[in-house]
Amino acid sequence: TPNSPASAVYQQATLPLTNAGQNLFKVFLTPTGDVNASFVPENGAKSQSILDYDSEIFVSVNQIVEIPVQLEKATNLGAFTLELSYDDRLIEVLEVVDREIHFINKENSTVKIAWLNDTHNTMQTLAILKVKIKGQLSAGDSYFQLLDGTQLVDESAKVLGGHLLAPTIKTIDANDLENKLVHYIAPNPASGNTNLHYFLPEDGIVRISLFDPTGHEIKKFEAQTLSKGEHLTKITQQDLRGTGLYFYKIDFQTAGSNSTVSGSLLFVK
Repeated sequence: TPNSPASAVYQQATLPLTNAGQNLFKVFLTPTGDVNASFVPENGAKSQSILDYDSEIFVSVNQIVEIPVQLEKATNLGAFTLELSYDDRLIEVLEVVDREIHFINKENSTVKIAWLNDTHNTMQTLAILKVKIKGQLSAGDSYFQLLDGTQLVDESAKVLGGHLLAPTIKTIDANDLENKLVHYIAPNPASGNTNLHYFLPEDGIVRISLFDPTGHEIKKFEAQTLSKGEHLTKITQQDLRGTGLYFYKIDFQTAGSNSTVSGSLLFVK
């Protein structure tokens, strides 16, 4: 029926003599009873999903970080498949976090992830990938590419389009630390307390604020006069309001100038 839940359409089965990630299957649906003539299955329908890059994270070469791939806004999904290729000159995918059905093919630098929702809750984060930074990255570097195997469906198995987001990754070098305020949160995504790291190019006054997705300020840290160099501010679960995407702002005031930088934090369970 048109309102069948995804769990009635997506089924799991054990298939013998298969190699993980190497086999392609086509599943054919044969009606065995009355069929509502007004319902036409979306045979071969493709989701018009795209992948863009948004908030920045700063890393160093050889650092291991967790990279979220998420929807622009929370969506009620029934199931999805996510297929990505990655630039193995820039990153190496080590692990997919908290997604049982996945396959990492290091020979052709691809990742395949499948997921079925039995609870029909809205979700925003599709996957979190643990990666190792291998090369220098800057704004505009596309380390992930979305592949045709990506498909999102709602709880009635209707194919959806989706605007997917991953963070822009920038590697830190000595010039960055000397000339501008460099900042990042680690771990990010976070499931508990996390730390906001920032490198000051000179002495000055630092003011830090946290905001929810609507732009409402939910936490203002006490202003501090700090010296040039690396500093961190701890962000606790009590500073946030449940799971979701948050934003931070750092205002930096020196004797000769004022500047503001910002970034995002994904809090998950």
